[in-house]
Amino acid sequence: MRFAAGGTPRSYGIGAAIVGTAASPVVGAVKRKGNVIARVVENVRADTLCEFVREAVSHKVSLLCTDQWKGYKKLDKEYPRATIDHSKGQYVIGAVQGFWSIFKRGVMGTFHKMSAKYMPLYVAEFQFRTTTGKTQTFLERRLRDASMRLLASMLLIAFFILLIIFSIGSWSCNQPPKPSGETQQTENANKKDCATFYGTFEVGLFDTGRFIHAYHQETVAVATVIIAAFTIILGVFTISLARSTRVAAEHIPLVERAYLFGGPDTRTLTVRDDLNLIQFKFGVKNNGKTPGIVAEIWVEFLTDEPTSGNPIYRRGQAGVNGRLAEPDAVLSAGDDASSLFPAPFSCTPGERYFAGYIIYTDIFKKTHTSRFCTRFDFDNRSWHRVGPPAWNDWD
Repeated sequence: MRFAAGGTPRSYGIGAAIVGTAASPVVGAVKRKGNVIARVVENVRADTLCEFVREAVSHKVSLLCTDQWKGYKKLDKEYPRATIDHSKGQYVIGAVQGFWSIFKRGVMGTFHKMSAKYMPLYVAEFQFRTTTGKTQTFLERRLRDASMRLLASMLLIAFFILLIIFSIGSWSCNQPPKPSGETQQTENANKKDCATFYGTFEVGLFDTGRFIHAYHQETVAVATVIIAAFTIILGVFTISLARSTRVAAEHIPLVERAYLFGGPDTRTLTVRDDLNLIQFKFGVKNNGKTPGIVAEIWVEFLTDEPTSGNPIYRRGQAGVNGRLAEPDAVLSAGDDASSLFPAPFSCTPGERYFAGYIIYTDIFKKTHTSRFCTRFDFDNRSWHRVGPPAWNDWD
């Protein structure tokens, strides 16, 4: 198993200059004959790129191939690493340079211009294209299996037909003459060389044709039954393939879409016992495989645990301790953001319930909503999800 992780700060700069925006560094890793992982990063410092490699590449790989940028030297103690020198024309076939080439051609030929804000979406799109293009999809596997079953059925029918013809020829060749003289079958067999497979098959083919001519009505009836059975088999395979196509169409968006969830960020929790106050920040994490665009977030404090089956929010009501945000922020796969609300939240022990929702859009242009309802436990200094299931539901 080999990985190629690449790109110097200079090569990232070239990619940013092509799209006509401020520098948007992109780092990527490619598994040999496998998936592509690419991500927009804030900078190209050694710590940032090495952290990406640790997240994207397993420590069980047999070789990690990078260019000669000195920032990758920190990985020598963690991975078996080899370097290539681009200045000498050294490249790894099928490595990350191929992905950058595809990405740049897409920029110049299709999009022409990319904004830094939506750069993660563009990178995710080309990552998805490249990965699904290299690996066999669910639909392709089902199509291959259905085609192989159909081909096997056709070959099996052809084999049985040839076997029947050969059996008829073998029987004709071994038919003894009658006392009154040789029959037409035996005479025909004597004219052929029954010692060879081809001769025996030719005799069987001749006798089969003579039989079909003599019993053409019965033969037509049998052939009709065989064709009907073959049509039924073909119909079954077609229905199976159609079902596989429908399942794949539903399967891909569910697996590859973004899944955004939010709630109090426990890493920023501060309990002010002297002021009888709780302070924290609101965090959102993308647990999906592709980026999501946050369109709207509403959060509010409650004094009592909700009991209604359907979530009812007090947005727009006077005296409600809540906030509305419309950040239009892009969260890549695995991103964890706590800056969508710049200012931290503060509440008293009487307002220990914290609820709200997140509305976001995935790369398939579908809008989703995730909800949360939590309660702060003062004894354990921790948050717990509470309330009916609909208050912590998502679609």
